[in-house]
Amino acid sequence: MNALNQKIFNLKTFFSHDKRDNSDGIIHLKAEIHKSIRIDMEEIYPETRFTKKTDSTYLMEVTLPRNNNTLLGTMMCFGNRVKVIEPVDLRDLILDTVEEVRNAYK
Repeated sequence: MNALNQKIFNLKTFFSHDKRDNSDGIIHLKAEIHKSIRIDMEEIYPETRFTKKTDSTYLMEVTLPRNNNTLLGTMMCFGNRVKVIEPVDLRDLILDTVEEVRNAYK
């Protein structure tokens, strides 16, 4: 399977609801964010709970539908100002995507 097909497979797997995971098609997102994007995240995900961790970081927690097709792009567009903690499969998908982008610039 080439890299593009693998990426499409990973995205389809992540955003599809697998009855074995008992999640009822939802994602419990936990991310550490920089204070400079807190308002942006609040506007994008109004139901978000924020907990101040340090003077410059917050813990962001929100429950979203698994079929939220903009989630990966939203997390990626903020670069190093957001670090996904959970779900692990989203975190892994971001790491894979970052590696692919990095390899494209070698």
